[in-house]
Amino acid sequence: MSDQLAFPTIPADDSHPVADRFQHVVTVIRNVVNEVGSVIHSILTRVADFFRSVVESARQSDRDYDRAALLKIYRVRATWKKGDVKNLLGYPRLNVAAQRRIQRLRSLPSAGRPAVAPYLRLAKVVLAKLQNIAQLGAPNMPPHQRLAHLKQSMWWLYYVDALYRGEYLRRQGTPNASRTAEEIVAAALCISKDHLHRLRLGYRKRSGEAPSDAGLSLQEFEVWKQTGNIPK
Repeated sequence: MSDQLAFPTIPADDSHPVADRFQHVVTVIRNVVNEVGSVIHSILTRVADFFRSVVESARQSDRDYDRAALLKIYRVRATWKKGDVKNLLGYPRLNVAAQRRIQRLRSLPSAGRPAVAPYLRLAKVVLAKLQNIAQLGAPNMPPHQRLAHLKQSMWWLYYVDALYRGEYLRRQGTPNASRTAEEIVAAALCISKDHLHRLRLGYRKRSGEAPSDAGLSLQEFEVWKQTGNIPK
């Protein structure tokens, strides 16, 4: 956008007062247009800067995600098998050492069962998580499928612990209240009691402290499974 817009000019002449007035009007209009153009240019520049920052943030997130994915498979490189080659080659920007190891794996006589998960792009992972969240509240979702989606969500460990707290507090003061609560909740979640115990302790360790609320009852949880009304 040019700094100044071209407007016609009329030489000042005392014998033409109308012409002078017209020139004054033209000058005022020119100044207003130039000022408005400057404001619009400033707005467009800010919008462009915003979108550039969004794009750069997305690229940085992709780089961080890929770096974490690579670090995860590098940590278990001693367990790579010939059967992992196809999945390994799907990872972006493998380092030279990894590429050499993959070449050696190709020469092995047997493939073995793959242990490395296929690479998934960050955008695909985010989309899958959003779709999973949507399924948690879908009214027509069968209860067993809704529970399966909960197990894949970020709230799974929270609800494991919340259900345990709800059942434990309801039985507090009775013999073996903790063990009984774990057995009942594990059965409701279709997992083993030992698995539930490990999940619950892991959640407490990560959260740093035991929650102070009363948890969630199995009755409330069953309503959610049947209707999709997420318990709060």
